[in-house]
Amino acid sequence: MLAARIILLGLLAILLWYCLGYLPTSELADFSVYREAAGALLRGEDIYGQGFRVSQRAAQLSLGYLYPPLLAVVLSWGEAFLPGGVPLLWCAMLLLAVLLSAIILARLVFAFENHSPSVSWWRQCPSVWAMVFLLAWPPLWDGLMWGQVNPFVLLAILGASLSAAQGRPAIAGALIAVAAALKATPAILLLPFIVQRTRPGIVGFGITAVLSVLLCLLSPRGFEVLFDFSRALSQFAAQPLSIDPFYDYGIEKLVGNGPAKLVGVLFVGFYGAGLFLVQRSKQIPESRKLAFGIVMGVPIMVLLSPCIWFHHLLWLVPPLTLCFIAWGTSEQLRSYRAPVLSFLGSVLGLSLYLHVIARHHLGSGETTMKALVPVLIFAVFGCLTAPLLVALCCGPKEKGSVGRAHP
Repeated sequence: MLAARIILLGLLAILLWYCLGYLPTSELADFSVYREAAGALLRGEDIYGQGFRVSQRAAQLSLGYLYPPLLAVVLSWGEAFLPGGVPLLWCAMLLLAVLLSAIILARLVFAFENHSPSVSWWRQCPSVWAMVFLLAWPPLWDGLMWGQVNPFVLLAILGASLSAAQGRPAIAGALIAVAAALKATPAILLLPFIVQRTRPGIVGFGITAVLSVLLCLLSPRGFEVLFDFSRALSQFAAQPLSIDPFYDYGIEKLVGNGPAKLVGVLFVGFYGAGLFLVQRSKQIPESRKLAFGIVMGVPIMVLLSPCIWFHHLLWLVPPLTLCFIAWGTSEQLRSYRAPVLSFLGSVLGLSLYLHVIARHHLGSGETTMKALVPVLIFAVFGCLTAPLLVALCCGPKEKGSVGRAHP
């Protein structure tokens, strides 16, 4: 426990320096695209379908804005009123998002461990190690390097999961809508609310989605920005989206645009089947089923993205963490937990560097890496459903239920 806290404090110190001391003066290519899109909005331009000239490590890039309009709209207000301070403010907000995500992840682990209310989550070893896992996860640092919006999406998803575990489905649904307003694919995480007929969560999602649309209408383009986004979505659906053909692990790049749509439908079907298992499960208390269903959908959310970049794997921290807890409650799976999850975590967490070695130093294995990453992402989903399938087929021989106190 002492070792975990020492490592955590060291990682926090590095994170603080990186976000406030280094990042504000670096190039932050993806954030630069957000700023360029915000500036284009202020000029009344269509922010989609044009390449913005930015740089990363002194390399000139032309990148398009590929997100729902809300992010550009909010940043346009910063560009209008405090243009010089926007980079520092963005980096400070990234730092805050990561810190809050670490705390919420620890509390989510604590909720699924379900200790006595008199016990502090901060004093529990699994919670502290969960924070260490997040802060040591390589995709987190890759996303920070680019100034990516991903930490805010992670924060919204974790907040939704913890709110669901605490019996606040309306807030959970609202936070899923916030995540979907930043990146479209988290909208799939509404599915557990629908399957479980959680009306407050659906209403919370709907109200927040409407508010997000109304905020977008405050941009200089008004309603037109929504039509711009709609046209961009149709273009993205018509042909595979490709910026960097070498390190994009999207399904479209493996099988083509048409087959990828069919694979996407299959992924959604698997997610629905997994949610059915959650509903049937006696290993997960009713109060935890919605939260489990949200986390279960995260690997599917990643796989449905038209592009899968290394920094997207940041979102796999909650499902991998929940896998560790769930496998520990299964007598049949407990002995396999360390090797299986260590393999998944190490290969996914280092996949970019393994790909670089394969491409630039070995001259082979690049295709294998491109195929292996989505396969392992789906394996994370499979690992979450495995304890439920084992309990269904073999009977309840678990040490303790997921989300229930251990004897």
